[in-house]
Amino acid sequence: MRALVEAMERRGVTRLVTLSGAGVDVPGDRKPFIDRIMSGIVRVAARHVVGAKQREFDVMAASLLAWTAVRPPLVNDGPARGYRLDLRLQPGARVTRADVGQALVDQLEDVTYIRAAPFVLPARPE
Repeated sequence: MRALVEAMERRGVTRLVTLSGAGVDVPGDRKPFIDRIMSGIVRVAARHVVGAKQREFDVMAASLLAWTAVRPPLVNDGPARGYRLDLRLQPGARVTRADVGQALVDQLEDVTYIRAAPFVLPARPE
């Protein structure tokens, strides 16, 4: 991420959309209690992966880029069902890979979540 941010800043590219994870902590996070417990378990079970994603987020957040870090909760296979983005994680939320992919593409032109890390949630609460 350090090399990517430096290269983008050198070349005047300002927009960065990245895939992060619900286990990454962001200032101001509003995660339900059960999801904070699950994040703790994931941090222990996959500490290297979560740690790398956290460091990636920290580098990006410190940059001057217009970044958006999309954070899906549990991801399932299956067709797109529709999604929404929100800064508050819905307890037990699950989304499809297709919806996560669409969210990433949509953020290329959407400025709603510049310098933010929204969660990708089902279009309708489960």
